[in-house]
Amino acid sequence: MKMEKWFESWINTEDNPGYSGWPTLIHAGNDKLMAVCSGQRELHVCPFGRVCLYTSTDGAKTWSKPELLSSGPLDDRDAGLAVAAAGSLLMNYKRPGKAPLLPLASV
Repeated sequence: MKMEKWFESWINTEDNPGYSGWPTLIHAGNDKLMAVCSGQRELHVCPFGRVCLYTSTDGAKTWSKPELLSSGPLDDRDAGLAVAAAGSLLMNYKRPGKAPLLPLASV
């Protein structure tokens, strides 16, 4: 895909998006997609990362505004999503000094 075509399909979900990195994307059934990342950052290396969730219910044609899942005192990053066999969603992320694993919801 040529770079200019990639930019034509860009979907902006925020007024002031900042830098987002380390995303994970899952298919949550039918046309539902979910992505988490370390968002609301000023730069690649900064102490202000927050875990944000984006959802699409139409196969990635449109995306939700970010839902803030974690807002620790320091950099939250390396978020991941997985769908467990029973249909529960599991999210993990890196927070300085901690390693939580949080159940989110059933798909």
